[in-house]
This record gives sequence, C-alpha cells and structure tokens, in this order.
Amino acid sequence: MQLSAYTRSIKDILSLKREYIIPRFQREYSWGQDELTVLLNDIIDNLKLNSEGFLETTDYFIGSLVLAGEDDKDTKFNIVDGQQRLTTITIFFSVLVEIFNSYRKTNLVEATQRYIEALNDDNEAYLVLVNENPKPFFQFRIQQLEKDDSYEPRTEEELSMMNAFIFFKSKLEKDILLKYVNKHYSLNLDSDDQYIDLLKIMRNQVLGFKSIYITVKKIDDAYLIFETLNAKGKDLEAIDLIKNQIFKVIKDESTGDLPKERWKEIRDILLSREEKLSFKQFYRYYWISKYSFTREAQLFEDFKKKIPASNESYKDFLKDLKLGAQDYLKISCPNSSDWTEMELKNIPDSLAAMNIFSVTQHRTILLSLFEGKRKGIIKQKYFLEIIKLLENFHFKFNAITSSRVSNIESKYSTFARKIREAKDSNDIIKIVEEIKMFFEANQPNYSTFKQNFMKLYYTKNNTSDKKLIQYILRKFEKYYQGTNELKPSNLSLEHIMSESTNEYRIGLIGNILPLDKELNSEIGDVGFIDKLEGYRKSNYRTVEKFIEQYGDNEVWSIEDIEARTMALSALAYNDIWKI
Repeated sequence: MQLSAYTRSIKDILSLKREYIIPRFQREYSWGQDELTVLLNDIIDNLKLNSEGFLETTDYFIGSLVLAGEDDKDTKFNIVDGQQRLTTITIFFSVLVEIFNSYRKTNLVEATQRYIEALNDDNEAYLVLVNENPKPFFQFRIQQLEKDDSYEPRTEEELSMMNAFIFFKSKLEKDILLKYVNKHYSLNLDSDDQYIDLLKIMRNQVLGFKSIYITVKKIDDAYLIFETLNAKGKDLEAIDLIKNQIFKVIKDESTGDLPKERWKEIRDILLSREEKLSFKQFYRYYWISKYSFTREAQLFEDFKKKIPASNESYKDFLKDLKLGAQDYLKISCPNSSDWTEMELKNIPDSLAAMNIFSVTQHRTILLSLFEGKRKGIIKQKYFLEIIKLLENFHFKFNAITSSRVSNIESKYSTFARKIREAKDSNDIIKIVEEIKMFFEANQPNYSTFKQNFMKLYYTKNNTSDKKLIQYILRKFEKYYQGTNELKPSNLSLEHIMSESTNEYRIGLIGNILPLDKELNSEIGDVGFIDKLEGYRKSNYRTVEKFIEQYGDNEVWSIEDIEARTMALSALAYNDIWKI
C-alpha cells in the first residue's frame, strides 16, 4: 500500500479543485450538540488578541484526513477518515454565507461560498463535498447559495445535518456571539461592522486549521484503512463496519451498485412511517433472531464468522435483511392496513400494546414468527397464540410490575432461532409450550401484580399512565363484550368521583370509566346520582357492568374506589391477561 502524507490547511484542502466524496461505506453524519460545541469553542478560544487589541488567528491542528485517490491526476477523492469534520465545516461555512448574505456582504458571500461550491477549469460549478447518502437534502438545503426550504430532513443523518445548521445559526447570532466574545476577550464589540469582521476572522481561523492530508491510490486500500482505523469498533458502530465489509466484497458491476441500493431500500423501509426506526437496533434484533445471541460489540466479528465473504452470500444476506426490515416495520409500527384478514385484525392492537409497554425485546421472536408465517411453516393458530402470550406476559412483567430477568434477551434469541429451525407443526407446538412455561415461571405473582396495579394513576395533572389505562379499559371492554365487533375508538377517561374533589385516590383505575367523548362532555361535573343517569346512555359494556354493580348506590366512596380497583386487578391477572 502506497501512502502520501502532507500538512495542509483547510483552505489548501478546499481550494485544490477537487471533489471530496463521502462514499457509500462511510458512516452517516452523526455529530450532535456536544461535538458541535467543542468545535465552536475551539474556533473562538484559539483566536488571540494582538498588540493593537484586535483578534487574529492562530495555528490549530484538527486531525488527519485520509483520502483515496492519486494526487498527481485525480480530481475526485473518496474520504476514508475525516468526513464528520469536513461535513461540519461545510455546514459552518454555509451558515456564514447565509449571515453575510443577510447583511448584503456580497464579496464575503462569494469568497466563502467557493469553499462549498467551486468552479472547475471550464468555469463549471461543482460541490466541493459530495455526500452520496443524504442526496438531495444536503445539496439543496445546506450547500447551495439559494437554499430550498422545501427539503425537510427525512433520515436521522439529515436531521443531524439540519440540527448542526440550526446550532451554528443560533450561536452565531449577533447578540449571542458578541456577548460571548466580549466577555471572553474583555472587548466591547457592538456594531454590525465589528460583528461581520468577527465572523470573517472565525472563518479564517477555520480555513487555517491544519490537517495531516493522507492519500492512498486504491479504493481497496481505502476499505482496508477504514476497517483498520476502526478495528476495535472505537468511534464506529458495528453496523457501519458490516456495511463496509459487504460493500467491499460485492463488486459485480453487471448488477449496478446493488449493495448501495439494497442498503438504501432497507433504510427507507425503516424510515417509512411516522416513528423512525433505528437501523442499528433492527440489525441486532434481526441477527440474534436468526444467527446467534451476540452482544453489540461482537456483531461485526460474528458477521464475518457466520456469513461467507462472497458476492452470492452477501447478496442473499441483503435480500433476507430487506425482508426482515419489512417484517420489523410491521412489528414496530403496527398499522391496520398490514392485516386485512378478519382473523388477524386484532394483531395491530397487540403489537401497539408493546409500544405502550416500552418493550422491544419481543421483536426478536416476532421476526422469526413473521418469517415462519410467510413461508407457511407456522399455522395461523400458533402465530396468534405466541403473539397473545407475548402481550399478556409483558403487560404483567413490564407495564405493571416493571420486572427484570437478566437472561430474557438471550432466551428470546433461543426461542427465535428454534422457530426458524422448526420443520413442522409438531416442532412449533413444542416451542409454544416452552415459551408458555418460561412465561409461567417468570410472570410476577398476583400479590406483586395487585400492589403495582393499584398504583396506576391518571388525572389531568398526572398523565404518565394515561395511555396504559386507556389500553387496559379497551381490553376490559373487549372481554365484557365477548366479541371483537365493537372497538372503542372514541374513548375518553371519566372520573366517577370528580377530579374537583380534594382526594388523592380519584386517579386510581377503580375510579375511571370509559366513555365516548361527547357523552363525557354532556355529563359534566355533577353528583354521583346524576352521573349514573348519564352512564345509562353509554353503549360500553364496562359501563353497563358498573351500573349493574353500583347502580343502586346513592354515593360513590373512597372505599368503593379501592374495592373496585382491587377487583379489576384480580380480573386482569386471572382472566384477561392470563398465561
């Protein structure tokens, strides 16, 4: 491997009439406020006052920049290391350009923009930094002189870029910046001209930053350096190393840029709904669902051991990973449109419940379950039974008692791999029984469940349990109906004893009924007898049950609230969420 190394300033680097390309194997832009603050402080704090009392620049080393390309002939260089810094500097300059433009400093606009968008020998414009992933957002929303605000950030990377732009724009506002610099250097800058001069000095300080400029000739060497620089996973996620490994091996030009397109398709799937799903989390659950239980730090090494490094095996892996992403989306962001069969129409509710419980480990088992159903290995009966078991267990285990079992993630990985290895229904029946036995052994006992169930609480001023209580009341309603015909979609929470009562226990679930919003509003804040008359108009079986039991009461007491809460806890544990 042949290396060339020079000491160059950022100004030198960005003035070489070269395109610096952030290639597909690179990690996404991820700098947050901590890193941005450090860079901004380094810019300002390394200025110095000269003998005449004016600020001037000083030398500062910003780190190495490793590139793939031949110095003597190439005009396009792939960035191997340093893309986070170059991207951030580009964003910083873009903010400066916007400020200079707002003050009608045309010369400064043009002088600064040329480090973002330059001219080649044919007087054609080109972007100095080219990022292959967040196109066209980075190009049109950040880099161009005339920014197009119609481009909204869609991915985590684009959001990080937008946040960096907003960060610099807020920190470089005149009043904020001058206040900081005046205090830091005991100055008294206050005019527009002094403000613009300060921004120009800060720009020059960045342009003067020194870097070790390292180039290698071959892109294969770039991949090797990329992996070597991050051999211990330091500063790089396992998913980035895996991506790099796949892109390095697949080189069949007849397929076009297949790995890049497949990777983008997977990422787009995970970002296609309102809740944006983490590629990193998806990948780990997918891996431990199919291959082995592996800690995050070992994912890359495990990948290299278990997936042969060949075109075909990596293509097959990406194809399967995409199918897994489609299943993961349905599991994590449930939508009724995913389930058109009548027998499966309650699946989205069960999956959505897991999000209410703040549970994600179950996705490991479900990834295997979904694949098994898709391949026809798992019958619908067992598909539904496992999902029901998961919902019931995690309601008791997580939502109510916040319990912990140290081996649950590894156990789920084992169950998931057994599901994938099942040959027929007999194998699936055995696995269902294993899962049921595990849940029976690890579910909290009734005493613990009741104690925590009776702590569920909702008032207008204390809403942390609201979604969970709404979920519970929907499940009670379904149980009382004995059918799935009526789904309470317009459910509001009615306090039987009014919230205006100065009594803590009004927020307990025993004091809450489900009502249609319109009826709830119609009843209003009245006495118990009058409320009962209003409740009789409700179509909810839960309310009918309440009237059957308490309709002859003249008052609704604290003792009634506690007794009903306890009764609901027993019904929940023994019947509705029974394992």
